[in-house]
Amino acid sequence: MSWFKRIATGLGTVIGAMVETAAIVIDEVKRGYESYKARGGMTGSAAKAERARRSDALKDINEELADIRRRARQGRAGDAERRRWDDLRQQRAQTIQEQDQAKEVDAAEKIIDGAEGINKVVINDGNVHIITANAFADVVNKSCRICGRKMKLQWRRDIDSPSSEDLFWGCTGWYFQGDGRRRCSHTERLDANDRALVVNTTMPEFQTSQDDLSAILGIPDIQKTVVERVDDLVSDLDARKTGVEIATCPVHGEALVLKKKTGAARGLLDMYHLRCPYWLPNDEGCPFIEKLKSGSQLAVLLKSETGTGIL
Repeated sequence: MSWFKRIATGLGTVIGAMVETAAIVIDEVKRGYESYKARGGMTGSAAKAERARRSDALKDINEELADIRRRARQGRAGDAERRRWDDLRQQRAQTIQEQDQAKEVDAAEKIIDGAEGINKVVINDGNVHIITANAFADVVNKSCRICGRKMKLQWRRDIDSPSSEDLFWGCTGWYFQGDGRRRCSHTERLDANDRALVVNTTMPEFQTSQDDLSAILGIPDIQKTVVERVDDLVSDLDARKTGVEIATCPVHGEALVLKKKTGAARGLLDMYHLRCPYWLPNDEGCPFIEKLKSGSQLAVLLKSETGTGIL
C-alpha cells in the first residue's frame, strides 16, 4: 500500500498540485516519509543498499526466466520448468512492487533534501520542457485503470516540439504485443491538475523558456558538447555494465540501458534512447524502448548521472 499519495517521478517531481502550494506538498511528503520511517521502513543509505540487493535479485530472476524461455523454444522445458516459471514470475512481481516502494522513498528524499529550491510550476507552452523532462523517468502511483499496468508521460513520436496539449498518459502495455495486438492502448489526457508540478527549479534549464532552451540546443558548438558528454556517459555506463537508475523496464524491473542510435539520426533529439537490457532485434527479446526526444530530458539525464546538466 502506497504512503506517497501523489504521482511522483524518479526525478523528485510531484505531479498534481493545482490547489496547493509547494510548501503544503512538501509538508505532506515529509509527514508521509516520517510515518513510513517510524513504522520501520528503510530510508537513506539502508534503502539504497536494499534497492541494490533487489536489483541484483531481479537480474538473477530475469536471467533464469530467459533461460527457461530458451529451453521452451527448443522443446526442452517440462512440467518442472513450467512450475518454476510461474514461481519466478510471482517473485519478480513482488520484487518490483518492493522496488516501487523504494522509488517512493527516493523521490521523497529528493524533495525533502532539495526543499529550498522546490517551487510550484503550472505548465503551459512556454515552460512545457519542465514536464517533458520527466517523461523517461519512472513514475509511481499512476496505473492504467484498464489493465493496472504502469503509465508514463508521452506525446506522439512525430511531434518534435510538443505543446502542453500534446501530452498524455500512456499505458506501458502499448509496448508489448500478444496475438498481433498491443496488450493495452489506453491513454488519458493530462488534466489541469496534472499540469501543476512541484519541482526543483534550480537547474538552469528550468529557469529558461522552452523556446530559449531549443534555441540554445540549436547552436552547433552546444550540440557538439552535448553529444560528447552523452557519448561519454554511454561509454561509462557500458564499461560499468549498468543502466540508468531513474528509469526501469516496466516488465523486467531492471534499469534501462542508454544507447546511441546506429545509422543516420535526424539531429540531437533523434540520437539516443533507453532500452530494456533484455532487448533483442526482430522482437526476439523485450521490446521496451524509451526515446530521449527533448532537450530537457538529456539535461536531467546528464544531471542525474553526472551531477551537471547542459547549461
